[in-house]
Amino acid sequence: MASSNFTPIYTRLTDVTLSGATFEERWADERHSVDDLFYIVRTLMPYGRPATLSQQEYIDIIAYLLMMNGYPAEAQSLPLDPNVLAGITIRPQQP
Repeated sequence: MASSNFTPIYTRLTDVTLSGATFEERWADERHSVDDLFYIVRTLMPYGRPATLSQQEYIDIIAYLLMMNGYPAEAQSLPLDPNVLAGITIRPQQP
């Protein structure tokens, strides 16, 4: 299994950290957007059956992950539009 695609997929699987300080280190670096997180969650979850939920269910999971990591909920729900999600940068939490 020494294909050129194996390493990036393996790296993505081991790099996905969805809570706590490691979430901040991995995602809140001002280089990742909510769309990046959406893409990873959608393409890797649920385990063994990725991309089987509706887009709204994935958005709900992203909103939950952000809330559990201390990001305040906005007045409006996260949109389904990937262009809008790409414009939302995940920033480090202010102490």
